[in-house]
Amino acid sequence: MDFSLPAVAFIKQYFDTGKSTGHEKFLIVAASLSHGSHDTVIETDRVRKAWSKTILKIAFHSNYYVRAQAESWVHAVGKGKFVISEEGFAYLADIGVGTPPGARQGQNLQLFTIGKAHSFDKFLRNILCVATKQVRIADSYVDGTIFDNLLDQIPEDVPINLMYGNMQGDFKARAKRFGIQYTGFAARSYPALHDRFLVIDDIGYIIGPSLKDATRNSPALVVKLGTADSRQLLRFFDGMWGQAKTL
Repeated sequence: MDFSLPAVAFIKQYFDTGKSTGHEKFLIVAASLSHGSHDTVIETDRVRKAWSKTILKIAFHSNYYVRAQAESWVHAVGKGKFVISEEGFAYLADIGVGTPPGARQGQNLQLFTIGKAHSFDKFLRNILCVATKQVRIADSYVDGTIFDNLLDQIPEDVPINLMYGNMQGDFKARAKRFGIQYTGFAARSYPALHDRFLVIDDIGYIIGPSLKDATRNSPALVVKLGTADSRQLLRFFDGMWGQAKTL
C-alpha cells in the first residue's frame, strides 16, 4: 500500500468504508498517519482530527481505539498514544480492496512488479524491524548489500541466522564486521541451497528471488505462511543449519 498518499486518497484507493466497522476505520486512518511504520507513535487525537465523517460514513468515537487494542491491531505506548502492530498491518492488507501501484497486497501474498526494489526492501524491513525472538534467513546468493538494505533493521538483541548458498563481493568481510555490533549474528554456508525463505519469530515467508536482486529484472513475490507451515519451515531451516558450514 502507498502510505505516502493523503489520508482521504489512501482510504478511497484501498478500502470500502461502507463495509468496515468503526474500529476497522480507526485502524485505516491510523495507518495512513503512520506512513506504514510500526515505530511511528500516533496520538488518538490525531486520528480524531484526521477523521472524515463524509468519507468514513460514521462519526469518530473513542471506543474505536479501545476495540482496536482488543484486536491487538494497536499497542498503547502512553496515555492516548499508540503504535500499529504487525497484526494491524496484516489485517489492513487482508481487508484492502484497491490495487497499489507496483505491488498487490494480501494477508498471505505480496506481489511486486519489475523495478520495485525499494518497495520490496521496504516490505521486508517492516517485518524484520518488529522481530523479537529470532530471524532465520535462507538465500542462495548473498553479497554485502544485505547488511545495509535489510539486516540492520533487526533489533540488535535479536539473534540472526543467515544461511547462504554462494557469497559474492565483500560479503565475508562485511559479515565479520556486522557481527561485532550484532553479537547474535551467525552466517553459514550450505552450497546446495537453492530456494529462498525467511522465518521471523514464528512466521515463515517464501521468497521468489534472491534478496539482492529482487525485482531487478523480474517480478517478485513473498508468501506468508500459516502457523503449521511456518513450523515445518522452521524445522526445515534448522535441519539444514545443523549441516551448514560456519563462515
